[in-house]
Amino acid sequence: MIEKSYQRTDVAIFKDIINHKIFKEPGNHSNISINKLIKHFHKTEIRYSSFYNDIKLVASEIEIAEFGYKNKSDVKIEHSPDIFKNKKKLILTPTCSYKLEDKISIPKPSTNENKFYLNFMSDTYERLKVKAENVINNTGKEKHIELYAKKNIQILKSIFYDSKCKIQRICMRNKWNDLYKYYILNTFIEVII
Repeated sequence: MIEKSYQRTDVAIFKDIINHKIFKEPGNHSNISINKLIKHFHKTEIRYSSFYNDIKLVASEIEIAEFGYKNKSDVKIEHSPDIFKNKKKLILTPTCSYKLEDKISIPKPSTNENKFYLNFMSDTYERLKVKAENVINNTGKEKHIELYAKKNIQILKSIFYDSKCKIQRICMRNKWNDLYKYYILNTFIEVII
């Protein structure tokens, strides 16, 4: 069964940031580009049962906004077999990063690492906006929109609390470079909530 867009938890990536699955400590990211990181963490696999000849039809029927893409040119769609589950899969990979479009008061990053982090967070925020707008525009029942909003906001509140605790520990240890990252994370969470 394919999960509907309103059933997804789109803010889980913020949890990955808190748990250092994306930006591991210490954060030297000079050997990786922002586009490479975005491709890695925003890549999506869709499994389906179909004949090989239906690949183009399945790919053309995908609502790309459901996966955080503004335009079809912003995504590369590939296919491959999933031999373990006897299915096929489409792999959606971003081809570009999104710049922050909203006017959010954010201090300028003082290091390349913090600039890198801000670019990633801006892209992630823009993709979340696309996904949320898609749910609002394409979900027929208000209760489904409400379910999507409540579930994602509840998770964000938990992440926000965890992030505030991390900020307290950072202040006690005088790790000021890490403070910027959690401040930016909390800023984006507050805007979403």
